[in-house]
Formats: sequence, C-alpha cells, structure tokens
Amino acid sequence: MSNLPFSQNEISRLVWNIANTLHGGSEPTEYKKVFLLSFFFKYISDVRKEFDETSDSSLSPNVFDIPLGHSFDDVLTHLDQPDFHHVVGNAFDAIERANESRLGGIFTVADFKSDQYFRGVFPRKLGEVFRILQSDRFDFRPSQTDAAIVAEAFFGFVETLFTHEGYKGGEGHTPHYLLSLISQLLSPQSGKSIYDPACGTAGLLIAAHMQSIKQGDGGGLRIFGQDIDAFSVAISKIGMILNQVGSSEIYLGNTLLHPGNVSGGELQKFDYAISSPPFASRITTDMGPMLEADRLRRFEFGIPNRSTEYLFLQHMLASLNENGRAIMIAPSGMLFVSGREGDIRKQFIENDLVEAIIGLPPALLRSELIPTNLIIINKAKAGDKRGKVLFINAAQEYERSDKRGNALSEENQRKILEAYQNYADIDAFSQVVDVETIRNQNYNLLPARYLEATQKKKFFGGKVTWTPMSDLAEIHRSSVSVSRDADGETVSIIRTADLSNKRLNIDDLEKVHISRGTQIIYAQVGDILFSHLGSAGRALAVDESLNGVLVGNHISVIRLKPGSEHLRQYLLEFLRSDKGYGLISNLFVGAAIPRLRPSDLLRLEIPIPDNSVTELIANIQNVEMDLLQRIETAQGLRARLFGIEDAEELQKQLDELGTETKILTASLVQADSLDYQIRNFYPYPLAFAYRSLSAIHDTVQKYKAQLRIAENLLVFLASIGLSIAQLNGGLKNQADITGETIRGYFNGGISPGDWQSIAYFAGKTLRGQRQLAIADSFAALWFKGSGMKETTFAKDTKRLVTLKNDFKHDRSPDTPQEVKDISKELQELIDSCYAQLSFMVKYPIRLVQSMDIDFITNEAVLETLVYEGDHPGLRREQKRHPKPLTKDVLYLEVDKDLWSPIYPLVSVQYCQSCKMQETYFIDNWDSKANTSLLKSFERGHTHNKTLDAKQVASNFEHWINTNLT
Repeated sequence: MSNLPFSQNEISRLVWNIANTLHGGSEPTEYKKVFLLSFFFKYISDVRKEFDETSDSSLSPNVFDIPLGHSFDDVLTHLDQPDFHHVVGNAFDAIERANESRLGGIFTVADFKSDQYFRGVFPRKLGEVFRILQSDRFDFRPSQTDAAIVAEAFFGFVETLFTHEGYKGGEGHTPHYLLSLISQLLSPQSGKSIYDPACGTAGLLIAAHMQSIKQGDGGGLRIFGQDIDAFSVAISKIGMILNQVGSSEIYLGNTLLHPGNVSGGELQKFDYAISSPPFASRITTDMGPMLEADRLRRFEFGIPNRSTEYLFLQHMLASLNENGRAIMIAPSGMLFVSGREGDIRKQFIENDLVEAIIGLPPALLRSELIPTNLIIINKAKAGDKRGKVLFINAAQEYERSDKRGNALSEENQRKILEAYQNYADIDAFSQVVDVETIRNQNYNLLPARYLEATQKKKFFGGKVTWTPMSDLAEIHRSSVSVSRDADGETVSIIRTADLSNKRLNIDDLEKVHISRGTQIIYAQVGDILFSHLGSAGRALAVDESLNGVLVGNHISVIRLKPGSEHLRQYLLEFLRSDKGYGLISNLFVGAAIPRLRPSDLLRLEIPIPDNSVTELIANIQNVEMDLLQRIETAQGLRARLFGIEDAEELQKQLDELGTETKILTASLVQADSLDYQIRNFYPYPLAFAYRSLSAIHDTVQKYKAQLRIAENLLVFLASIGLSIAQLNGGLKNQADITGETIRGYFNGGISPGDWQSIAYFAGKTLRGQRQLAIADSFAALWFKGSGMKETTFAKDTKRLVTLKNDFKHDRSPDTPQEVKDISKELQELIDSCYAQLSFMVKYPIRLVQSMDIDFITNEAVLETLVYEGDHPGLRREQKRHPKPLTKDVLYLEVDKDLWSPIYPLVSVQYCQSCKMQETYFIDNWDSKANTSLLKSFERGHTHNKTLDAKQVASNFEHWINTNLT
C-alpha cells in the first residue's frame, strides 16, 4: 500500500525540497505550476494504468485518454535528455487535446516547452521533481491509494505552496479552517447548485460539496464557478476531478465584466453562492460605463465609488434563486464605509437580505493581515429572523498559527457555528439586532458596534475604566524624506521593523540624511512608538538610549499627557498584546495596506485597570529589562573572548564571564523553586515554619512538623478569608458564617476541620462579591469557574484535615515505611496548596509600629514591619494611608488605600518561651469567661495567662458582634 496520506510537516518539508530544487530556474509562481501539474499528471497516468490492467468500470470517472508514449512512465525514460522539458510539454499538449472537454485549459497554463523558464540547468531540476513523484510515496493507483486521500494531499500541497510563495501568494486560496467553518455555516443540501464568482482554487466550492455529501445520501452539489486567473481555474478543475465531483463548470474570465454564468441571455440562478473575492480591488475608469450599462441588471443597488466588493456581493445576490443563500468573506471596510458603498449597504439592509454578520480575527487570510468578516445573505429569511440581523463578534476566537498568521481551531469554529444556528443573544459574543437599531447606527454593520459594551464587561474581569486615548496622550507622526547617500550630517532613524525588538540600542539603527521640507519628529524619553500599519505587537518605549532619534514613517508617537505617565508600561503591553490588537484592528481602514488613522487612534478606548495591575506590569517589565541587560553583558563578554591575545587579560575575562554565568544560572534555577519563592516572598506566618522542613531529616519528626504546617495553612486561610470577606460589610446578611457558628467552632477548642470549613465558607461568600482582585483569587482557590464544582485545592485541604485528625486520634502510621509514605503525601499536598497561594505575594501583611499625621495632607504616615519571607528580621517600610490605623495591629494591604485588619484572628504577642515576638492565632476561646488560648505560627508555643490573651478574647467578641449577623 502507498504511504499516503502525508502529514502537514511532511508536506512542508517536501515543498521546501521542491523549492530548493527549482531555485534559480523559476520563480515561486512558476514552480508552483510545475509541481502541481506534474502531480496531477502522475495521478491520471496511474489511474489509467490500473484501468488498462483491470478494466475496472468503477474507475471510469477519473480515467482519461493518455496518448501512446505520453504517460508518466513513458516520460520518465527521457529524464536525462537536455530537452526533457520539451518531452513533458509535448505529453501535456497531447493529453489535453485528447481530453479537451474535461482537461481543457489545465496543462496549457504553463508552457513547459518555453525556454524562458525552462532553460539551462532547469530541465535537469525538472527531472528531479519527476524523480520525487516516482517514489512509492506517490503511488496513486486506486488499489493503493483512495482518490479522497490523493485529493487531500494535493490540496495540502496547494495550501503550503501558496503560503511559501509569500505575502500576496495566498490570493485565490482560502485556508482550510475557513473552508470548514463556511461550509458548515452554509450547510448545503445534496443535489442543489452552488456558485462562486471568484472561486480561486475552488476550495470553498469543494468544501461545500463535501459537506453536502456528509449531511445526506446524495451525490453532492452541482458546482459552478469563475475566476480571472487561468492557473486558479486549472487547479479548480483538478480539484473537481480528484474529488470526483459529478457536475461542475468552471469559467475563465472577469466575472464583473464578462460573467460566465449566462444562459440564453439571462443570468443563471443557483441555490447557494459562496465566495472570497479579492479585497480592495479597484474599479478602473474604463470599467464604470460597462458596469452602468450591464444588460443583466446585476447592480440595481448602485455602482460603488472605489472597490469591487459590493459589485461581487450584488452579482452573487443576482445569481441566487428566490430561496437562495450566500456567504461572502469581506473586509471590515464594507461594513461601515460611507458614500455609494454606504448607500448600497443600506439597500441590502432595508430589503431584509442580511441574515448575519460574523466578525473574524485578523490575519486569517495569508494575503490579508486585517480582520475578516462573513456576510450571510438570505433571500428567504425564516419568519422569526425577518427584520433582524445576527451579529457575532468572534474577533478573539483564534489560535496562533505562526508569526504571520492566525487560525481557527475546531473549538473556535464550533462556538461560531452554534451561535449562528441558535440565532440568539450570547453575552459578549452574539446579539440579534432589529433593523431600526441598525438605521440609528447609520447602517453600520461592524459587530463590535453592537457587542462592544458586553465585550468590555469581560476585559480584565470587567474591573477596568475605559478611557479614550485622547484623554491620555497626544499623537504625533513623521513625514520624512531621507537619503542614504547625500552629503551632510546623518542621523539615526527608527523604522517600523525596529519596533518588534523588546530592547533596542541606537547603534542598531540605520543612519540617514534628512531632506529638507519634511515634517520631522524626534523621539523623547517616555514616548511610545507604535506602528499604525496592520502588524500586531509592534510597539516600543523610548528610554534614554533612544532619546532624540528620528522617527520614521508609519510610526505613531504616543506622548503621554501629565498625570498619565504611570500608565506608560501598561499601555505598551496593551498595544503589544493579542487582545489589544484585536480591539485596535476593528479601526483599521484599507485592505492592501491596513492602517490606523490618527483620529481613530485618539478615539481608541483603553481599558485602565486598578493601580496594582499597572504597577505589577511595570515591575515585570523592569525585571525583564534587567535580565536582558545581564544577558547582553554576558554575550558581550563571550564575544570579546575571541579578540583577546594577552593571557592575563583572557583569564580576567573568563573569570568575569564565569561569574556572570553563575549568577544568571542561580537566579533562573531559584526563580523556579517553590522553596525559594516561599522563603523570600510568602507571608511570614506561612514561610517561617516551612523553612524548617528542609533541615529535618528524621522522618517521624518531619511528619509531625508537616502536620503543624498543615494546621498553620488552614488557620491562615480562614483568617485571611474572614479578613477579606468582612470588608464593606461582606459578612453580614449571609447564612454560612454567623456568630453562632463561630462560637460553636471555638467552644472547647477549634479543630483543623473547623478552620477548613471557615476558609471554604469565606471563599463561597467572596465568590459572589467580585469587587476586589484578592477576593476573586481567594474564591478561585475553592470553586471552578462560575459553578459550584470544587477545585483540587479544596479537596487537598480536606485531605490535610483527615491526616491531621488521624494523628490526633491515634490513627497515625505504625511502621517506618508507612510514616515515610504519609510524609511524602503530606509534603506533596502542602507544596500543592502553597503553590496555589502565590497570589498572596502581591498583598503585603504589615504590622503598624508607629504613626504620625502629615500636617498638610492629613494623611497617616505609618512606620511598618513587612511580614514577608521566612526570617524574623523583617524589613521596615514607611507608608501613607488616608486615615489613622491602630498601632501594633496586623493589616493586609488589599490595595494602596485599603488595608484590612487581620486582628484579632491573628495577633503579634511577646512569647515567654522564646523571649521574642511571634504571630499567634486563637486556638481556644471561651466568650463567657472572656479567656482565650493563643498558639504561635512559628513554633506552636501557647499562652493564655497574660492580659494580652484576655484582650484578644474581648476583642474577638467585639469583632463577631460587629461583623457577623
């Protein structure tokens, strides 16, 4: 059996092999023809050979007359001849003449006998392509390889070759993920007719045909199409043959001026129309009169001013029967542009022809980086759809394909398809809009216009303020004419390609001479340089090293206004992000070179999160830049080694490079270590006890220490959860945590299970508040998504309770091996839970040691100890707060101006045992006797005889009465 089908990686490798083989003898456009026509030649030769051997009538649909001496095997005998290309060309001519009705126009799209392309060493290279096809991997005999598999492989090569040809090489070819989506949206019935007026390689037609077969028992669709490019028509005809389409007609010519779907002087009508016409193809001056005089009356809504898209859409409409449906791939400009195009769009809407508009992501088509859209036309809408249009905003539904493009996954396609089939509102994704609403929007059909508000609710969880760029910054643009060869002073210029770099040095920039009379902009420190052409992620912040460089064309200089400077790094990351690009791309105009106008950039709304997010992003960027600088230093040291001749200098450089390498290696290794993160950044009550684990080698002692850490973890979760939940009265008027439940937990001593229950209920309470980021993070510890399904974290904490209770009630392991096994499980549970608490490093716990009041601002000036890391030598920090806070109380810094007291749940007490301050939690509480037993996180020390313990008991009673029902 044949080794087909090929994987996509194999196809890509083979295409590169072919490209390299033919390099120097042909342009990509030509070797694309060479390989695909040779592939098809091999296929029809193999089918004919098997038919001659077997006389199997089932092969008849794809059996062609191969004149004597012109089969693939016959041609192979001439491989070493210098005129091999003439041999191939003669065979192609003979086969096409013998099968004119079905093969006419296929082989003649490339003149293999022409010495223009097939000269010199190229005949030998052509022979190498035939040797590739001679291998067993290309055995196309039907007994060895099914025709459907051959077709799949052929179009795999088509897609890869079009991609390999370059940016504009994808014109006329629609990628497979769009074929799949559109054919499912169309859902055609077998036996009906379908038409594509700009069919390219007929991918859409074939996909619809295969979809109709998949859905029913018929033989597929009757296919009609037209294209202006002869090679695309040839590929279309080959596709019909390989996919055994029973009825097809593909016309060659200009559809708009000379449509082929004409019979008896009238336009043929079809059940379906489907197309991806060229974007931004211009209406030339000489076309106007011919279009106005169209005798087929195809353009009754009018002739557009500029582009041909609305001509194609009207032609498709005119080619539909009374129940016809159409889907067209369109640029965003069609959906909002004014003038004649706007008048035509109005007619489509007022005549109730538009069933749905689907906004798709940018860069789905290889030849276009801008977002694409699907316009769905229905001449016979169902009653519940009349007077309405469904908008689907799927601009964010994609996965990265490579650096230049995006793709639609099966999940992306499923989501879009279900929204279309349901024809109903889905929050932030789809909306059914009546025509009156569209009228009020000046007939604008951009999905974002009707779904933008719901989309914004989802951005950063809805916790942002949407602010126009004009409120944050000024926009400047250069218009520079330069010369590389002119005399005079030269300057460094930064161009759009430079903006892809995370870090840039002035020495990396091109030097140019500025011509006179130009609008010149020089970069300033703090500027953000942004490419306003259709390329994602091209943005760069200007630092001191780039101050004063000349800004090139196609770059917008975003100069932040006073008061907005703190958003610089956040804005930079937003502009670089896929999400940001998705929002920006809705504003692009133009198709061949999509661009953003200054006025549109100024009205772009930027989602501004709270200060903690912007500060975090700024800190990450600073760390990233520091690392890049260290790496550049190491690279510089390494590069200089090869230029050093002095032995002592060489040794000095080797020592320095060794130090840099060791520092970087240690930093990277430690950064990934949970132990390192805990000991340096986690809250002190968690980190201090954890530090001891690595020093305990006796398994039994380690097991006991682990149980104490498990208890600490449960206490900490409950205390922090209650502290967050009580903010803004969050514990009032809810049934899970009441004064009676708390008293019940502490009466006679609180258990690990009680702590876990309190923490769980706090998570449940916070889940419904969604006011603070820390509340969301804490709730997400316990519940998945928006449902009530428990997380692994919740289950792990319950297991910790079980293990702690087993030890308390003498159900602990008996043998050394059992202790070892339980200790291993405990460590895994503790580490897993600790890892989930990494969000706590953003929220410092502070002990207020002293306070003063600022005379001018009336703010509280606080001297604090930061309870962070595993060392009791806590660092001091001075902070400001809008109001006075209580001395010697622990606070959780939820936000800059929002500090939540953890006291009396956790307090700082002087320990009589170790003669130093430790952090304590309430282990037992008797409200009637006003007594409490306190237990320390650090070493498990307890005390209940001091005035401090009685004060905690009294304050706990007050806390319950104040915060709980």
